[in-house]
Amino acid sequence: MVAGKSDQVPEYNDIKNSGHDGGDFVFMAKTITGSARLQPRTDDSEAGEAKASHYKEEIKEPLLQEPSKPKFSLEDIEKEAEQKKKEEEKNKIAWNMTLKDMKDAFNQVMEHQKREIENDSKIAALNKFLEAFPEENPYSDEDKAMRKKANEQIAMAKRPKAGAGYTDPATGMEFILVKGGCYQMGEGSYYTVHEVCIDDFYIGKYEVTQGQWKAIMGNNPSLFKDCGDNCPVENVSWNDIRAFISRLNNNSGKSYRLPTEAEWEYAARSGGKNEEYAGTSNKSELGEYAWYSENSSGMTHPVGQKKPNELGIYDMAGNVWEWVADWYYESDYSKNSPQNNPTGPSSGKGKVLRGGSWGRDTEFLKATNRGWDEPTYQRITNGFRLSVSAH
Repeated sequence: MVAGKSDQVPEYNDIKNSGHDGGDFVFMAKTITGSARLQPRTDDSEAGEAKASHYKEEIKEPLLQEPSKPKFSLEDIEKEAEQKKKEEEKNKIAWNMTLKDMKDAFNQVMEHQKREIENDSKIAALNKFLEAFPEENPYSDEDKAMRKKANEQIAMAKRPKAGAGYTDPATGMEFILVKGGCYQMGEGSYYTVHEVCIDDFYIGKYEVTQGQWKAIMGNNPSLFKDCGDNCPVENVSWNDIRAFISRLNNNSGKSYRLPTEAEWEYAARSGGKNEEYAGTSNKSELGEYAWYSENSSGMTHPVGQKKPNELGIYDMAGNVWEWVADWYYESDYSKNSPQNNPTGPSSGKGKVLRGGSWGRDTEFLKATNRGWDEPTYQRITNGFRLSVSAH
């Protein structure tokens, strides 16, 4: 841009006087390049609004959804519970009716058992009852008790009758079945009275004889040999008897043994009855059941000549003392003795002898009386009888 006629060129924004009164000026604008060029002016507030509007179009807010309405009700559960309750009551009524029928049938069967009929018939009736009512009642234990009783009756019907026995084919020894049970063992003057329960077992009908000993051992240790083979073997120790039993069992295939003290007393008292002697409680009658100091003439006698006790067992009082399996114990042991099938302490000062002998008076013949000897002692008053378990 030129003002006047001056050829001076001033710097950007500098103004120089050209020396003329007219004051001509020359202005030159400095050249601006690139991004530095001036842009059209835009109002700041308008630009902000435009920019915000642009972002609002690009970023959209997510739409909020309303929650679904829950479907909750206890009505179905209550209905189901009510239905179960009705079914439970219905089942209970049905089982009560079955229990009533079962009781009626059980009473009929128990009456049937009292009849004088063969055991096979009794067993058949009991089995029929069990087959008719096999299911367990979930609302009562009475049905279990009836089944248990029926099974016990079956077991009893299958057992041989008391007093029934058998004869060993190898030796000819006769044995009597003693049905088990519980009884009050002992007497206060000998040891503490206590309850004992015994399983079924067999016991010798007679004391072991000299002839039976000779058949197994090949010798006769007895002093009273002249009494004969049918007289009880005596003069044998507990250890001698153990050797005899070992050889007998090898020959016969059986498991013979000495009776326990509890078994011996139970058998002597005719199955645990309150008998003072084996077969009687009347001292004046004792001579009918036993050989002892008042009637023996100082010697043994053939077995089985006196009356037996109620089980059919002979000479459990008198003739010879009888060795049993137990070690001898003092009276305090019985306080801690097992109730079921006691076998005595594990050790002691001697082995027990029971029943008295031909040389003793009535006091020693009592079924509760106890004697003892060292297991190696041999005496002319000491003998034994055998037993064997029934199962």
